[in-house]
Amino acid sequence: MRLLTLLLFLPLFLFADVKVSSFAHQDTRNQPKVGSAPYFKGLILVGNKGDLSPGGYEEVHGIMTYHVDLPGNIVNLKRSVRTYYNHPLNGETIAAIKNRVIEYYGNAGRPVVAISVPEQDVTDGVLQLIVTEGKLGKVTCTGNKWFSEKRLLEGIQLEPGQSISANLLDQNLYWLNRNPYRQIDAVYTPGSLDGTTDIELICKDRLPLRVYGGIDNTGNDVTGNNRLFT
Repeated sequence: MRLLTLLLFLPLFLFADVKVSSFAHQDTRNQPKVGSAPYFKGLILVGNKGDLSPGGYEEVHGIMTYHVDLPGNIVNLKRSVRTYYNHPLNGETIAAIKNRVIEYYGNAGRPVVAISVPEQDVTDGVLQLIVTEGKLGKVTCTGNKWFSEKRLLEGIQLEPGQSISANLLDQNLYWLNRNPYRQIDAVYTPGSLDGTTDIELICKDRLPLRVYGGIDNTGNDVTGNNRLFT
């Protein structure tokens, strides 16, 4: 069984929009410097632009979320990101942190996600990222000749408007492919509505019919010892 994934929400490396303010008017006695970049100390994940604080945050250490349906255990994300604490918060570090968040979502079975960097003030070492998950638009089926589309679609338990669980989709495909007369793969495609992702089931099937035949000598004197059967 193969799961073909078309990643619709590609990470946007918008580092040019991140503004690093002057350090002339802040207390930097406890904050080391490398060039003009502050040191990373906190991460805030938000679900939309309305949750952003353009002026930045000061008293944030670790990870915080606002209106984000974070899958899995946030402890795993904290472990993944903490390696960048006290690193200069420059473009390279931001790219690495974004990749860690994307990997976290993928490992948690939610691979359709976009992470973007909005315009913000990171003077105090706190980075804000916007998390946009693709929601399921619709599920369609192509290539099926011997099995009805309705029956195949009933085997997919994902609901439109919900986040796409790759783990659940894998389970559904496993059960559909237990039938020896068909092979079904899934492909993510752009949805017709903004923020949605469609799933296309690609089916290769054949006539669900088997013919068996044989011969033995277990007959009797009346009908004959040799027997043909199908």
